[in-house]
Amino acid sequence: MSTVLKSLGYGSASVFVKEADNRIELSIQGAEAIALFGKQNAAARTEVLESLQFLCGKVLFGSDSRNKLVVIDVDGFRASRESVVSKAAQRVADAVLDSGRTIRFAGMNSIDRRAFHKTLGDLEGVRTESDGEGILRRLRAFGGRRGPQGTDAPDRSEG
Repeated sequence: MSTVLKSLGYGSASVFVKEADNRIELSIQGAEAIALFGKQNAAARTEVLESLQFLCGKVLFGSDSRNKLVVIDVDGFRASRESVVSKAAQRVADAVLDSGRTIRFAGMNSIDRRAFHKTLGDLEGVRTESDGEGILRRLRAFGGRRGPQGTDAPDRSEG
């Protein structure tokens, strides 16, 4: 990754690598890392990360890239973004539990979708599923309705 960054003119960006079973994590840090990442909104930055991850996976593993996961973070963006998405997911959980309705989301990038699944997967009474493939993949959150004083009412999410 350092060689690629140098060839793109971002030579002073630092790259830290951490390898686990089927996962390689790259952390890119420094002022040039932020320039590489751009100043656009969070969704656009997430697209940059997804693209870098895809390309790195193909370079490192070729057609076998689905067996290994390459995770890239630029200057702590992932943790910051996960915090924002986690707070939004908590609001969604409250809405699902209060209404008993299913909430469906339009296109969501895989990084944000994974953060939603992770946050809501830990909450009792709320479940998530993703349907579709590729850019048409959609997330939905559903579960039972919260009754008076937080008790569970019958599930009416699909009715």
